Amino acid sequence: MRVLVGIPISPWTEKARWALDHHALAYRFEVHFPVVNEVVLRLRRRDLRGPVTAPMLLAGDCVARDSYAIAQYAERHGRGEPLLTDGAACEELESVSQALCHTGRALLITRLAVDPDARAAGMPPIIPEGLRGVLDPVAKATVQLLARKYRTSEATTFEHELSLRRMLEGVRARLGGRSYLVGDHFSYGDLAVASAFQLFAPVADAHVPLPAAIRRAVTYPEIARSFADLVEWREALYARHRGKTAELAA
Repeated sequence: MRVLVGIPISPWTEKARWALDHHALAYRFEVHFPVVNEVVLRLRRRDLRGPVTAPMLLAGDCVARDSYAIAQYAERHGRGEPLLTDGAACEELESVSQALCHTGRALLITRLAVDPDARAAGMPPIIPEGLRGVLDPVAKATVQLLARKYRTSEATTFEHELSLRRMLEGVRARLGGRSYLVGDHFSYGDLAVASAFQLFAPVADAHVPLPAAIRRAVTYPEIARSFADLVEWREALYARHRGKTAELAA
């Protein structure tokens, strides 16, 4: 059985899940907790050097270490309509998605630093509710490690939000009122950009379940209102193309 290791709230993980589900490839989902189980993940991918990232797909001797590599794996081994028919355009839109995701992650880390409820909601489920407050200093230290790892303090919250708005303006211009970003068909470019919306206008729990405190931390109502047309486009993509998702079992 294939194993997808990922973070449920992560848009990178959602991109990988969507590609696998689109191509009807079965997998077991395992939750990755940053910092907490990085050593185990290094051992499982048989590589003790380099950065540890999720999602990661473990499929026999194949280890796909990011969402785009997982989409390429799904294209080779799955069935259904291809997603990577225009490789150059999809790679370009993957870069757009990555930029949106990085900015959204920076905003989330900033909010986690000041939101103990969101930090508690992000702890491993094995930790009892009654202990989460006691362990908040550990969670706060983890957020600080992530801030240093991803260098989120290099820009202010205002600068991150401005950057996000500029990128979304670019997506709006590229879409130009059409249904898809690449030609007249659904592609990896569409799902990659749409998945990035998770970090400012998250999709409904029917697709990506989120604890209430996490949903609040990744919701930016003003940005969502400013780009309501793009949020509607994302909603239409999910309605037409997301379909049934694999069970998110740890």
